[in-house]
Amino acid sequence: MQDSSTTTRGLIKEIGSLKRKIRELESSVRERGGTEVSVQEGIALRDTAPGDGGLRSGARGDAEREGAVESLRWKTALLEAQMNTSIDGILVIGENQRRLVINQRIMEMWDVPQHILDDENDEALLHYVAGLVRHPEQFLGKVNYLYDHPHETSRDEIEFKNGMVLDRYSAPVLGEDGYHYGRIWTFRDITERKRTEEALRESERKFRELAEESIVGIYVLQQDGTVRYVNSRCAEIFGYTVEEATDKLSIRDVIFSEDLPLVSTSIGRRISGELPSHHYEFRIITRNGDIRYVEVYSSYTVYEGKPAIIGTLLDISERKHAENALLASEERFRTFFNLPIVGFSITGADSRWIHFNDKLCEMLGYSRQELERTTWMRITPPEDLARERPLFEDVARGVRNIASLEKRYVRKDSSLADAFVSTQAVRNPDGSVAYFASIIQDITAQKRAEEEIIREREKLRTLSDNAPFGMVLIDRDGRFTYVNAKFTELFGYDLSDVPDGRAWFNRAYPDAEYRRMVISTWLEDFHDARPAERKPRVFTVTCRNGVKKVIEFTPSMLVSGDYLMTCEDITELRRLESQLRQVQKMESIGTLAGGIAHDFNNILTTLIGYASLIQTKMDRDNPLRSYVDQVLSASRKGADLTQNLLTFSRQQPVTLLPVDINDAIRATKPLLKRLLTEDIDLSTSLTGEDTVVMADKSQIDQILFNLVTNARDAMPDGGTLTVETDIADMDSWFIEAHGFGEPGRYVLMTVADTGEGMDDATREKIFDPFFTTKETGKGTGLGLATVYGIVKQHNGYITVYSEPGHGTVFHVYLPAAMTTACTGTDRALPVAGGNETILIAEDDEEVRHIMKEVLEEYGYTSVEAVDGQDAIEKFEVQRDIDLVILDSVMPRKNGRETFEKIRAMDPHIKVLFISGYTRDVVLDKGIKDREFDFIPKPLMLDRFLQKIREILDR
Repeated sequence: MQDSSTTTRGLIKEIGSLKRKIRELESSVRERGGTEVSVQEGIALRDTAPGDGGLRSGARGDAEREGAVESLRWKTALLEAQMNTSIDGILVIGENQRRLVINQRIMEMWDVPQHILDDENDEALLHYVAGLVRHPEQFLGKVNYLYDHPHETSRDEIEFKNGMVLDRYSAPVLGEDGYHYGRIWTFRDITERKRTEEALRESERKFRELAEESIVGIYVLQQDGTVRYVNSRCAEIFGYTVEEATDKLSIRDVIFSEDLPLVSTSIGRRISGELPSHHYEFRIITRNGDIRYVEVYSSYTVYEGKPAIIGTLLDISERKHAENALLASEERFRTFFNLPIVGFSITGADSRWIHFNDKLCEMLGYSRQELERTTWMRITPPEDLARERPLFEDVARGVRNIASLEKRYVRKDSSLADAFVSTQAVRNPDGSVAYFASIIQDITAQKRAEEEIIREREKLRTLSDNAPFGMVLIDRDGRFTYVNAKFTELFGYDLSDVPDGRAWFNRAYPDAEYRRMVISTWLEDFHDARPAERKPRVFTVTCRNGVKKVIEFTPSMLVSGDYLMTCEDITELRRLESQLRQVQKMESIGTLAGGIAHDFNNILTTLIGYASLIQTKMDRDNPLRSYVDQVLSASRKGADLTQNLLTFSRQQPVTLLPVDINDAIRATKPLLKRLLTEDIDLSTSLTGEDTVVMADKSQIDQILFNLVTNARDAMPDGGTLTVETDIADMDSWFIEAHGFGEPGRYVLMTVADTGEGMDDATREKIFDPFFTTKETGKGTGLGLATVYGIVKQHNGYITVYSEPGHGTVFHVYLPAAMTTACTGTDRALPVAGGNETILIAEDDEEVRHIMKEVLEEYGYTSVEAVDGQDAIEKFEVQRDIDLVILDSVMPRKNGRETFEKIRAMDPHIKVLFISGYTRDVVLDKGIKDREFDFIPKPLMLDRFLQKIREILDR
């Protein structure tokens, strides 16, 4: 660039000199002839150089002057053409900072508009160019600096917005006398050179990264064997760091002594040019003294101006060890090949036997010579070839690496031999098949045994699949390996549901305490079990649909160490046994009670009659009258007792007439209030539907009196007693879920108290005659037994829900009276489903599961919560819930507390309360009837779904 600038300055000076001479000649012509001569200048050159003077010569004639001018013009034009064809842009600025010269190259590089070229104001050109560069302030600052320092030179690079890069050089134009004529700027396009340099730098960076990250060692050696460069992998192979190896190590430090002459000779031959490149192997000694094998590719190069060797080094120690091991392996293989255990063979692509061991000859019955003359296809049954040939062709084509199959061979004696064959193709370097190596195992005896086992297994499977009891096979690790169809029919589970004992226990016994008892019993039985020993056990199992069944399990240990468990459903048997015992007990007691009542009534009749006569004959102030009054009072109590005994024994005559349960409750309500203490509130909630039943009015009253009296005694500190009515349609779903009932429509009467409640043991005995929890002398134990007897006389059902501290709820189901003949069809109203999302909060797992199944059966999406807190947490996460079903009594947070939390998150959420208690009992009076929906347990399917649809559609 410097040479170009110097040449350009020379051209400009020469052009200026020539123009001065032309002007002198022109001036001389004008003075002599009075004619003005114009010298044509270049389109981009202005003659404004200072110091122009006249050139006169009186000794020459006008013709000579004209010739001289024309010659000068020609020379000037040539010089201007030389500048315009320069590869550099040239701009000359005069001492007054006006442009003198701008060549064609600048106009091309900058694409200068014509109006700027025509403008004598050079500021326009300067600012036009400043608008093209990437950093205009820096560009203008440099120009102004050089104008302020006219004697300084400058060289820098300018980046344009379009990506072009120019090498800018600026220097002052000085005369021989040191006069400053202006400043010259030259611009060379170095865009491609910059791109090339950048590409070179990027290439060098990538090469260095490649070399440094390479898994192959790379090195450079001087002629004397000194290491000039190693990458990290090469240094690692030698056991040194890069710093420790570079310019410090020599081949004599790392080459195994026996291999050093080989390496030195190779280096010398490459340096001399005799061997340009070399690929060979040798051994090295690492820093810690290990001897390793390396493979080297090296060639001649020039490094920092001196001859050198560059190469790659690969650690092949593992390969060399493998090769040595392979030699030993081949020897072992030859020994193994001839072992008389299984047949070994090598066959050609044409299926001929090439090599085989003696075992194969023995297996097939051929001599070695006979087998060599045949092929494996010839001794294969023709019907098998169609199946086997494609497999071997796949191996030959490389579709699969190994073909393993069971096949048959025809022995020399024409019998068939079953064999398991594993074949692999061994290939030539060009990929073609050299031969097939096969292992052939005789499995003839094994196949016969398997066929016999299969036949026996099919017999056993047929028996087990059609067995009238469930069967499950358990291996030693507790995995369920087989369940028969009856097992799935009994429980609803298959192997995917209960793959092992852990899953079975969790599903079949959801109650943790009961589950622990069952597991401990099983472990005890299995621990001491002996083959063929039977230890029947009876457990209550929760089936997949939530129904509980009583199952008799009989475990048996097999000789294999596995266990066979048979399962027989005895639920109905137990229920029938319980009913039989109850019936027998009730019949015995009823017969006894009826006989006693009959005889006792005669005694009471006499006693009351005579006592009444005595009472009428005595004056009112007779001191003995009070004794007679006591006798009559006791006699009336005895009469009531006999009445209860007759009712209990079902010997009391019953007159069945249409009775409206709602009317019966309204009529007896005043009497019921008198039975209660002042601190007990009596509340009634009667359905608006028809509640007519066929019943004995007095016995319906007896049910109410006895249940209310029982509730009063359970609330010694006061409380709330609620009597409600509703309609229940018992269908197959209800009967399966609750374990009682006959299909039909029933009037449901509920009596609930907030008293002390009962535990499970007490609840199971409350209907037994003469069972009482009251103190001695305060109860006969016949109240609830009488209620039970009346309900059964009316073909009804009675259930009780109670928990200690949470009161008691009695549900009495009485068959509704039909106004028309019963057709036996299901009178339940049709129900509709939906696609909404419903959150179920219920702590009883069986109830929660049956609700979930019913909702999903009718199209809803359900989310389960095990208690109140869980329901709140799930509602916070999943806010697209349309309805929340809340059990009134739950752990952690009860129904009301959960309702308040959820309602705080979403004031418009729809909520349905359910409970075995009445809503007046379990919900505070602050929640009005219109503010919540409630449905009592037990849930009726149609009523339940209708209620949900009613709430969602509201």
